[in-house]
Amino acid sequence: MRVLAIESSSFVASVAIVTEEKVEGEIFINNKLQHSVLLFPLIEDMFKTLDLSVDDIDAVAVSGGPGSFTGLRIGVAAAKGIAQGKNLKFIGVSSLDAMAFMQVGFDGIIVPIMDALRDNVYTALYRFEGEGS
Repeated sequence: MRVLAIESSSFVASVAIVTEEKVEGEIFINNKLQHSVLLFPLIEDMFKTLDLSVDDIDAVAVSGGPGSFTGLRIGVAAAKGIAQGKNLKFIGVSSLDAMAFMQVGFDGIIVPIMDALRDNVYTALYRFEGEGS
């Protein structure tokens, strides 16, 4: 399965194309919260660089927060538009879950933290248990 992944919940806008085996490509930009202007050009550049098209994608995944409300709306709208337009699977992913999953196999408590502005943070506690979890 080949998935177009979109992240727009924070200051960084990023897109990636992944399969079960690898990350085929990834582009990210940390520039002035311009997600509404940058997101589709990033997606087009990714497809062009990898010599792929939306017809080669099986699903679209998008960060579902927590995070910037406006950024989340931009990312989810883009992902839903692509998924519905091509009848693809739509996958919402918690931003905190994704950050914690990068530490799979760690034997301890994982505490991803995101800046929520105004001296606040988004956070959660995770622990991986069992084989391959």
